[in-house]
Amino acid sequence: MSYSPSISVVIPAFNAERFLAAAVESIQRQQHRQTEIVVVDDGSTDRTLAIAQGLVGVRTVTQPNAGSGAARNTGMALARGELLAFLDADDLWTQDKLAQQLTVLKRRPEIDLVGGQVEQFFDPSYSPPQGASPPPAAEAYCAGSVLIRRGAFDRVGGFRTDLKVGEYLDWHSRAVSGGLGMLALPQVVLRRRIHGSNSVLRHRGEYSNYLSVLKSHLARKRQAA
Repeated sequence: MSYSPSISVVIPAFNAERFLAAAVESIQRQQHRQTEIVVVDDGSTDRTLAIAQGLVGVRTVTQPNAGSGAARNTGMALARGELLAFLDADDLWTQDKLAQQLTVLKRRPEIDLVGGQVEQFFDPSYSPPQGASPPPAAEAYCAGSVLIRRGAFDRVGGFRTDLKVGEYLDWHSRAVSGGLGMLALPQVVLRRRIHGSNSVLRHRGEYSNYLSVLKSHLARKRQAA
C-alpha cells in the first residue's frame, strides 16, 4: 500500500525578504507533492509579506510581531496536514529530506518524529571573521530538521510564546518527557544559513531564555522521577 500523507510546512518569517523565496523553493523541490506551505509573516517591516503573497502554492497569514514561537503556533492552527514540519525563512531543506523521513514513518509506526543532521553555511553577503569556517554538520533535532506526526505534536502542545530564543528546545524537551518515539537520520536534511542577522544574534540579550528552558526541563525530570 502506498504511503502518501499530506504534509503541512510552517515558515515563520520576520524581515526575510532576501531569503524567503529560496526557502519555499527548497520545499517545492521535494519529491513529495501533497505539501501545504503556510508562511506566517511575523510583523515584518520589509517586503516579506508581499513576496510571500506572490509565491505560487503558498498560504499566507500576517500577525503583529510576536516571535517565532507564536508564529509557528499561528501556522499550526491553520495547518491541515497529517504530518507537520517547519522551516525558518532563511534556511533550506536538502532535496531528499521528506523522502528519507517519510520512509522511516512508513516503516516504523512507533516513530512519531524524525530528525536529521544540520549543515551550516555562510551566506555570500556575510563576512565571517578571518579564518572562520561553518561548524560541521550536527544537531539531529531542531525545528527545521524534523518531520512530526500531527497527533504527536498535538499531544505535546504548541510552542512557548514568552521565549525569543530556545522555543524549539523547550518543545523538544516536552516531547521527550511525553515519550514521543524519535529517530535521527545520519544524513543532512537542513542547511542553516549564517548571514549576520540570524534570530540568535538579533536576540543576544535574551540568552537567559535558555536558562528558563533548562529549568523547565529539569523540573519535568524531577517530577517524572
